[in-house]
Amino acid sequence: MKKTLALIMALVMLVSVAPATAYAAQDNEAYYQDMLLRGLADKDYTKKTKKYDGYHFKVGTQAVWKCTLYTLTATVTKVKGNIATFKVTFDTNIPYQYLQTTGWNDYEVKAVTNKGSKSYRPSEKSSMTFKVDTSKSDGLAFTSKSGMQFVEIIVSKNERNSVFVYSDNPYEAAIEEFANSSDRRSVYPGGGYFNEFEIYDTWALGYYTKSKYKLNKNSYSVTKKSITLGTYAFKSTIKYRKKGAKKWKQKSFGKNKKIVLKGLKANTTYQIQPLCKIYYTDPETNKKMYVLDTAGSTFTLTTVINKKPQIKSVKVSNIKYGKTTIDGYWETDGDWHPTETFNTAYYTIKVKVKNVPKKAKGLRLKLGGAYYYAKGNKKTYTIKVGSRARKKIKGKKVSAQFAWASNTINKSPVGISPSKTVKFKIKKGTTKY
Repeated sequence: MKKTLALIMALVMLVSVAPATAYAAQDNEAYYQDMLLRGLADKDYTKKTKKYDGYHFKVGTQAVWKCTLYTLTATVTKVKGNIATFKVTFDTNIPYQYLQTTGWNDYEVKAVTNKGSKSYRPSEKSSMTFKVDTSKSDGLAFTSKSGMQFVEIIVSKNERNSVFVYSDNPYEAAIEEFANSSDRRSVYPGGGYFNEFEIYDTWALGYYTKSKYKLNKNSYSVTKKSITLGTYAFKSTIKYRKKGAKKWKQKSFGKNKKIVLKGLKANTTYQIQPLCKIYYTDPETNKKMYVLDTAGSTFTLTTVINKKPQIKSVKVSNIKYGKTTIDGYWETDGDWHPTETFNTAYYTIKVKVKNVPKKAKGLRLKLGGAYYYAKGNKKTYTIKVGSRARKKIKGKKVSAQFAWASNTINKSPVGISPSKTVKFKIKKGTTKY
């Protein structure tokens, strides 16, 4: 009797449990189908990082991207020199049994770096490693050759439903809107219904390579009230201040625009910090952004000294006389210039000055059509010069113009003061003033 009762109870339990299990499976399928559509419609995601400053990779640097559909994790496991090694893991929030995972329909995770690209299917392997050389540019279209560079991690998947999703579905409109406004999603055929979609999510981690932009010193010029730094094929911001001042001023300049700092004071030294804007497109947001980096090191320039040199004397010595012949040539206006022979004199002058300005970097001499420069802040300058004349040159009186230079760049004077003109004869001796 007891055995019969037990058997009846077991049959009752079997009948009651079996339908419940079947209904649970159906509920799961409906639940995950809803999650899939909800995930396709959801533009939001979170990105959390640790041990990461946005510009450099080190062991333990990690980024975790979470969205409705999945979680993607990238972790730096090794850094040797400039080579960083990453490990990538992928966890789907929808069990694979509720997704198509064969061939084209499976999730694929692909990493793209300057060391090449690698990919794997998370349903087949638990993780993937890849490397990046942080000393080199990424080779991607949205960055320049220096500045911000990126490692791209792309999550892709294709899925085809057995039934169409129509406009009466609460997610259909949002899914199509997302597909039309972003490269991360696409649906087919679209236009109010679809039964096929593709995920193409691009995530990124950035690293920085030093800017190669620099200012050209040969383009520098100064006046009493301005400093010109040249024209460059990049947007820039120039920070500047009087040497020793606490606060910086700054001014921005467009691409291919001459950089001129105006409203300055004469005989004043300015510290200058050139910055360049290096533009890139953020791979995750598709927004155009820039990094402000130094275009070379901070330097100083002094505006023109508003004083003429006070010349005390010019001493002429070591004179060597000779002749030189200039061959005939065609002038720019088409006329023929005949051959000419000149008398020449090469000699040394020792120039003594008084009341030398503290900021003078050297003394510039203009003699005839030639320029000479003697560096330094001193009271006596020695300069080797030359003169020529068609007629007798010995004892010839010449006119010399002396001026202070407020800067010496590449051994040349920059920032020329008003000049003082004096005359002396090409013969041994000293002329006093």
